[in-house]
Amino acid sequence: MEQLLKLILEQAAAGNLERDAAVEALQWVRQQGKPPHEDIAIIGVAADLPGVDSLEDFYQNLRTGVDATRSFPKQRRADIDRYLRWIGKPDAEMTYREGAYLPRIDEFDHAFFRMSPKEASLMDPNQRLFLQTAWHALEDAGYGGERLSGSQTGVYVGFANTVKDSYQKMIIDVEPTQVPISIAGNLPAMVPTRLSYLLDLKGPTMVVDTACSSSLVALHLACQGIRQGDCEQAVVGSVKLHTVPLDDENYQIGMESSDHRTRAFHDQSDGAGIGEASIAVLIKPLRAALRDRDQVYAVIKGSAINQDGKSMGITAPNPDAQTEVLVKAWEAAKVHPETLSYLEAHGTGTQMGDPVEIEGLKAAFARYTDKKQVCAIGSVKPNIGHLYECAGLASVVKAILMFKHQELLPTLHVKRPNRYLDFVDSPLYLNTKLRPWRTPVGTPRRLGISSFGFSGTNCHLVLQEPPLGKKESVRLSGDSSSGQPGAITNADLYREAGASHGQGGLDILPLSAKSRASLEALVARYCDFFEKEYVPALRDICYTAQTGRGHYEHRLALVVQDRAQVLEMLHRLRTEGLDTPLDGVFFEQHERAPRNDLEKLCVQYVRGAVIDWHARSAGYTQTHAKVSLPTYPFQKTRCWLNIPETAPALDSTSTKQGSPELIAYADQLRGRPTGEYTEIEQTIARVWCEALGIPELSIQDNFYDLGGDSVIGIRILHRINEQLGLQMETGEFLKHLTIESVAKYLESLR
Repeated sequence: MEQLLKLILEQAAAGNLERDAAVEALQWVRQQGKPPHEDIAIIGVAADLPGVDSLEDFYQNLRTGVDATRSFPKQRRADIDRYLRWIGKPDAEMTYREGAYLPRIDEFDHAFFRMSPKEASLMDPNQRLFLQTAWHALEDAGYGGERLSGSQTGVYVGFANTVKDSYQKMIIDVEPTQVPISIAGNLPAMVPTRLSYLLDLKGPTMVVDTACSSSLVALHLACQGIRQGDCEQAVVGSVKLHTVPLDDENYQIGMESSDHRTRAFHDQSDGAGIGEASIAVLIKPLRAALRDRDQVYAVIKGSAINQDGKSMGITAPNPDAQTEVLVKAWEAAKVHPETLSYLEAHGTGTQMGDPVEIEGLKAAFARYTDKKQVCAIGSVKPNIGHLYECAGLASVVKAILMFKHQELLPTLHVKRPNRYLDFVDSPLYLNTKLRPWRTPVGTPRRLGISSFGFSGTNCHLVLQEPPLGKKESVRLSGDSSSGQPGAITNADLYREAGASHGQGGLDILPLSAKSRASLEALVARYCDFFEKEYVPALRDICYTAQTGRGHYEHRLALVVQDRAQVLEMLHRLRTEGLDTPLDGVFFEQHERAPRNDLEKLCVQYVRGAVIDWHARSAGYTQTHAKVSLPTYPFQKTRCWLNIPETAPALDSTSTKQGSPELIAYADQLRGRPTGEYTEIEQTIARVWCEALGIPELSIQDNFYDLGGDSVIGIRILHRINEQLGLQMETGEFLKHLTIESVAKYLESLR
């Protein structure tokens, strides 16, 4: 293409091509180079949000007008109080802003992700939390485990790490000797990279930082990447935590509200409250999602980004730029704004930001229509505060829930609209109450989402409800509450599926986890899942559990036929234990002789065989669909800096007479029946325990299985050489990955 452009320019310069013809040719060639327009489907979603345990809980909070703003959680305050005392801050200055906080950010399932406790405790909690959220999003889409391993899957994450909330700074202040091994766990670029590393994903992997618009810009770039062929699908996410949320003007950026709450479009609002979240979605081309029978939560019709350029100030919003980004997005989506029923505004609640946003919206609509009061507008920020980099994706989650339940959700805290906002003579109306979402027959539900960055980078996205189901696959409900009599919605699909349980044949429901405790928790989740009023068809549940989940060491297999039977099985396993002998239930080393091929497969599965579930389901992939199922229950343990109660004396000096860690781990070696270990084995064990942060280990434990990596390995190697006065080379250390093997090699050097 570049050569063709060059040829056209050369021919024009030589007089062989008329100017108008050259311009037309250049425009045509450049148009061919643009990525083709293609609808993108959101097929998986997961979120950790303040004040709720699930997306359905979040929906109920939005529906009933709950503001999640609370005091800083007690347990988190204790950790930060201790840190602030360590660096010498007076108790009187330890006051914290109210906000929509997550309850715990110190817990993580390091064993599931094959990390050592030490590595996890030195990792930015943003990185840990996002990893778990992204894993759940992949599972929710039916692409869990290693389903996407080696694929052209991108990872785009909106994220920024501020100095005041830097976990790395805490490490520097408290444990400076651990800084070298903590670097990878605290680099912003590693937030998306760690997921790509763990799953061997080959697509673009990047952090996007445009301040408040980061996550929506990340979603826009991911869509562009898919359309251009950079990746086949993409995980898009964001995470925002306030590690040290001091109520101190020196820690603020100037847009915080005086009462810690966000009151978007309210007359007396003076800023935004703060919030926390971790959100991830999985996206792919709509045509591919329909082909693969993925669940579709929403369709991205189009999006656009731009920059304020020069305005009243580098952080001040620009109404003209906001107008242009709206128009660009609508044109990219090929939709008329009159077909948008709702606009999820940036809505920060600032005295400047809200009027500028409404001015930009009115100007954009004015290019297409002079109709008034045709589009509702609202904001999720009054419910959960301003999530900064994560804000755009929070709006996407809200939109997904609105599509699912076909309701327009209310905006909180608007007793009197901002006096500078004219909603009367406007295409917009402020949605302050719950409304059914009705559209004209034949018009799908659509909405727009705006996210405007403190950096001046603006983004707007157009979403549409999922495609309607096929009429022959469901029973028409005849429910006209949606404004579309006889329309087939996702809800209808679920109702019909729930009504058809027991009509199919036998199938296998496999459940597995990396620990028995997690498997027990998974059984409880499935029990709650099957107790819901409406659940997907059992054949789709089994298909998704077989092909859309990882299969781990602790396994359970159920031969199932109908909903009542599987619920009874799960209830007894939950209350009586996994070892309960039940007909059709197979657990770990099952001894009863199988009676048919399904039971033979179950026995093989629970004994650890690798089952090719995809080959088994190849014959019915066009009749079975992926559905949303309970996600993996991580067994979280505390992973946090060990901060002493009191700060060190100013005149204290370090010694080289052995560290407290080595003394603490002195007698924690196991694995030999005699209980006898050589001096070298004990020394190696103490060094490994110190470096990995584990209390005990076996002489046969593999270094990498314990969560070790090359950085920790080099640190261990230097420490062993220092302790034993030897000079073992790095190459030799990497050949001997157990304490027993290392000890034998070191004995040979003496």
